[in-house]
Amino acid sequence: MPGVIIPKSVTEIGAYAFALYYYYAEYIEFAEGGTEPLVIGTEYSYYHTDYYGATSLVVERGNVFEGLSYVERVVLPSRLVEIGERSFYNVGGYASSFTLTFGENSQLTTIGAGAFYYSGLNGDLVIPKSVRNVAPSTDGVTPYDRMGIGAQAFYGTKISTVVFEDGSNEPLTIGEKAFASCYSKLTDITLPARLASYTSHDGTVIDPLQGGATVFDGSSKLVNIFVADGENMLYADIDGVLYKTTGTDAVVDGVRTPVYTELLVCPVAKTGTVTVPSTVTKVHANAFYYCEYVEAIVFEGGNAD
Repeated sequence: MPGVIIPKSVTEIGAYAFALYYYYAEYIEFAEGGTEPLVIGTEYSYYHTDYYGATSLVVERGNVFEGLSYVERVVLPSRLVEIGERSFYNVGGYASSFTLTFGENSQLTTIGAGAFYYSGLNGDLVIPKSVRNVAPSTDGVTPYDRMGIGAQAFYGTKISTVVFEDGSNEPLTIGEKAFASCYSKLTDITLPARLASYTSHDGTVIDPLQGGATVFDGSSKLVNIFVADGENMLYADIDGVLYKTTGTDAVVDGVRTPVYTELLVCPVAKTGTVTVPSTVTKVHANAFYYCEYVEAIVFEGGNAD
């Protein structure tokens, strides 16, 4: 069975290192052992001269395994700390099944933009608790951001559920369209309570869910967007409908309850009646877009826009 096995001595894998290396490779594995941190998709830069003689600097950071379309399994080592942009782009796209396994006690912090874009990844996805925001990198030719999950990280995959492993309070930002267009199977996602904003290398402050509801755009079978229990969360759900909150819980008789202020999005495949609490003052654009199975929307009161 043809495949790719990376030895434990490797600590960096550069952009396009194995792209289209062997079209029919069936697995990507990393040898057991090794203690040095591993980065997949390190920077590669070069100068390009165009047809008119103009020279410009080109910087690449990902696409490491791009185009290995028949891969059926990827086994990642515990020492992996960063998956660069588009590193597994279109990997396993033609395979009948593509499973992803993270190493035990994973040290992974960063899943870069488009890391698994249009890959054949399917089944239940459990994201390690180690995934979190890391300060932007300024070590290379150009700086780049390292939010926990980058934009379009799992765009167009065939995952059915998403759960974030418990056991961390480290801040996490999810990039825009990270779970978008998972239209074939994604039904449920459980977000962690630790969602937080991220300050990019240029000083821009990015919302905890970048682009709001666009994180889930086009996932037409999505029924529930849950948020794990926590205190003073910025987001919470009611029966799988996602809301923004004040970030400060109300405490009544010793019981903590989120104060819901904005209805962010109702999953497209939600059914039945959606009841909106009276504290909500804003309903976001496209909040109920294509929610054709919702039978009724009931506002408890207040001034919903």
